[in-house]
Amino acid sequence: MNSLTIKKIANFPSVRCALLSTSVLLMSCTTMPGQSTSNLRCEGVAEYKLTFVSTWSAETHPESFPPDPHYSKLVGATHQTYGQVWSLGQLATTGVKDIAEQGLNVKFRKEIDWAIKIDEAGSYIDGPDMKLSPGQIGTRFTVTPDFPLVSVLSMIAPSPDWVVGVSGLNMCENATWVLEKALTLRAFDVGTDAGTTYVATNQPETEKQKVQILQSNMDSEGDEVPAFGELRFELVH
Repeated sequence: MNSLTIKKIANFPSVRCALLSTSVLLMSCTTMPGQSTSNLRCEGVAEYKLTFVSTWSAETHPESFPPDPHYSKLVGATHQTYGQVWSLGQLATTGVKDIAEQGLNVKFRKEIDWAIKIDEAGSYIDGPDMKLSPGQIGTRFTVTPDFPLVSVLSMIAPSPDWVVGVSGLNMCENATWVLEKALTLRAFDVGTDAGTTYVATNQPETEKQKVQILQSNMDSEGDEVPAFGELRFELVH
């Protein structure tokens, strides 16, 4: 079995938004760390339908494709500012590590529950798992003027510590709730395991690395691993 060659992208603030637009990286450039969303406030409560459509298959990702391709539960939170849950260029929390490596959500749920308790998050998003890819799953969540951002993630399984998801997506644009949005899903390496193939044995990093886009010179789109699917957001009411 050939191995994937992993590369990292430097976390330079000046290129962050360029990265987002280039790969539709699923992060909001309108709300950066420490930036208030008060000047972009929407009115009322908005409920969204979130659909995860996976195209990950032996045809789209032939190199080292694993048996039993699936995803852990799609989980996350609504919150206030960029980077509160997980994000590119940050170190993964223990909860995010558990999701990325084992598909376990217990510690992540505790992290979000604490953020809700101290008024830094609005609600926990608890979606289903996807038992086989390609496939499709869905869930719903609610955003409010105080918590207009959404972050979700799901483990690519099997994998060392790779996830798909969205970080800090602002559902309020120009004081209006977004009607619909479709975002391309790329893979992220959360930096806690050094494995380079889907079924690599555990190789814990001696020191945590920052979350980066997973790249490869195998299934190559300019050295970037091809998209794993889409996240679709639709305003329900």
